[in-house]
Amino acid sequence: MSFDGTGKVFTCRLNIFALQGMSMRENDYLDCLGDHELLIQSPGRINLIGEHTDYNKGYCLPAAIRQSLFLGISEAPAMKFRALDTGDGWGYGNQQKPHWMVYLQGVIDFLAAQGIDVPTLEMEFGGTLPMGAGLSSSSSLTCGFIFGINQFMGLNLPTETLTAWAVQAERASGLMGGMMDQISIFNGRKKQALLIDCSDWTFKYYPVDIPDFSWLIADTGVKHKLVDSDYNNRSLACARIFKTLQQNGFAGASISELPIHELSQWKDLLAEEDFPLLSYVLEENKRVLTFAENLMAHQVKELGNLLLEGHAGLRDQYRVSCAELDFMVEFAEQFEGVMGARMMGGGFGGSTLHLLKEDAVQDYQHALSMAYFKKFGKEAKIFEAELEDGVRRIH
Repeated sequence: MSFDGTGKVFTCRLNIFALQGMSMRENDYLDCLGDHELLIQSPGRINLIGEHTDYNKGYCLPAAIRQSLFLGISEAPAMKFRALDTGDGWGYGNQQKPHWMVYLQGVIDFLAAQGIDVPTLEMEFGGTLPMGAGLSSSSSLTCGFIFGINQFMGLNLPTETLTAWAVQAERASGLMGGMMDQISIFNGRKKQALLIDCSDWTFKYYPVDIPDFSWLIADTGVKHKLVDSDYNNRSLACARIFKTLQQNGFAGASISELPIHELSQWKDLLAEEDFPLLSYVLEENKRVLTFAENLMAHQVKELGNLLLEGHAGLRDQYRVSCAELDFMVEFAEQFEGVMGARMMGGGFGGSTLHLLKEDAVQDYQHALSMAYFKKFGKEAKIFEAELEDGVRRIH
């Protein structure tokens, strides 16, 4: 298979799959991109627990997953980029810049600021990782691209540097995120999660396999654009809370350092809408550490309760849930064999995470899918979470 920059080979293949009502599989992307000089696999991520704690320098417990983006990179006379799944591109004569170019341009501009001029190249990408599902598709693209450039140019930059630079490059999109996604995408390990201390970016691996139990991801199909949502408002609110604490004698480096037993002392000093945010962050940090302990001990009942508590905090205190996410979690609470569930990701849509008995998976997938369609009139994509290695070069 040859690539002449027209995209005809990809368009033909994608149209065939669309006509058959099928989606591209992992091997199909590998076949499509196989003639590129460089092929990168960049995974998505789930987060077992610890949402909105990363930019507050707290704790979280994410993991890289099998669902990935695949990036093919080759030398070219001019910069060209194409998304295989949507068919849109940049540099092929079209003038409207695709929304995903902000992440690639962020990498190029950031590297230029470091004195690294990215050579002209052609990159095409696509994958099994759903967009806007709370599984870090934007970070997967950003990390995969900066990793690919490091490989393509032979820069030999260490993982720590690539991680930090990917965080900075992605912020060009306007999202005030933390570093959880990038750390887990660069450092993921098969069947393991990373307990990250976001105050210094250090982490420890925790095995996630629990005999006779499975983790399911259920995508609501509600697509969020976090920059345009309240995500940044939450980050700004937490910065405001921290400033108030500092002005009243708090000497910690972040709100996560406030001892939880001192929480009530600050209620009258904070705005009414801010106190629940602070409460949630401190309680969620505690949940993460307790969750890691219970994970090692395979205490599934306790794990399920922590998932449900985490969702309640995101719904009622941090206020980043939505009707579709809440429906899935409430359904999980009523289904025999399901230990717990919670929304996952930045919120306002995306996916839920479910812990359940292995022998209940098939019945639960069917029941949840039917109930969700009856309630909202749309399909929920439900699949098992397979934890895999982080971003890597395939060839």
